[in-house]
Amino acid sequence: MIRRARPSFLSLPRLASARSLSLPAGLLLLVAAGCSAATDTTTTTYTFPTSLTVKPSTFLGSVACSNLPGALKSYVATLKDVTSTKQDGSFTLPSSPPTPCSQQVAFRYAQAGREYTVAIDGYDVPADELTPCGGEASGSRYMLPSSPTPSGDCAAAITAGFVPVTPRWATGCGNLSSKPVEDAVVIAGCDSPLEESSPLTTAQITVDPRLSLGMLSCSSEADGAPHPGGTIAFFDIKADDADLNNYLGLSCGTFTAPKLYATNLVPGTTYTFQLTARDGANPPTPANKYTATCSVQARAGLTVPAICEPFTQP
Repeated sequence: MIRRARPSFLSLPRLASARSLSLPAGLLLLVAAGCSAATDTTTTTYTFPTSLTVKPSTFLGSVACSNLPGALKSYVATLKDVTSTKQDGSFTLPSSPPTPCSQQVAFRYAQAGREYTVAIDGYDVPADELTPCGGEASGSRYMLPSSPTPSGDCAAAITAGFVPVTPRWATGCGNLSSKPVEDAVVIAGCDSPLEESSPLTTAQITVDPRLSLGMLSCSSEADGAPHPGGTIAFFDIKADDADLNNYLGLSCGTFTAPKLYATNLVPGTTYTFQLTARDGANPPTPANKYTATCSVQARAGLTVPAICEPFTQP
């Protein structure tokens, strides 16, 4: 029996992507017991479970996986179901737990015939020093320090003073989609791997409100075409630090890159941002207005993405 590591995720051994493997039971007995002959012709069939597997070799790029200081040591993988996005919208699935960069992870809840993209958050701290915000079984993409162990849900842990650990590297794999196959192990594609950027002389941080959308979606596509089922027209980003810029009225449909903050940052300081997602009405329709909080610690010589909670209605 295969034991699950958690409800939504399972690490699998490195199996070939074949549908099944059949071996004569007599041959198995011969190998196990050292018999000189086999008369049992019954066959045993091993069926591989349907899964979408993420292999570090597909996303490492120029980034080294190593125990050396400053190197990639662990990662978190997140799938997004993008099947027929123009009809029923895309949605993000539970993330993997923090995983050593030398190991692959397999998502068993991926369904055959549907299409998924994978996002990778890379950390320069070991996997055992990270814990998902909200607990091991939460499926959260956001990481907290594992010591001391945070308790309660994600919002409660942050309120209690736990500062999210921000990934040093991140990629959406170029939005390349992969499609699981029934009873087979499919390797998720990634045509935009992690990159080791040139050393910075100052600290920089980025804020991306799209990470908070979850089940929500924009009311229009990037080309302006209506998106059936989408309700969010605009984003607002408000910095709690008066020395940082606010960005108001950002179009959800055409928002393609995180907002960069590169000035007035003090390394080691944690910065917070208040996000709003809203429809196009003025004032926004109460049913279509959502808020979220982002947090990030500036680090000297690095561009660090902010960790943002999912949007909720105020």
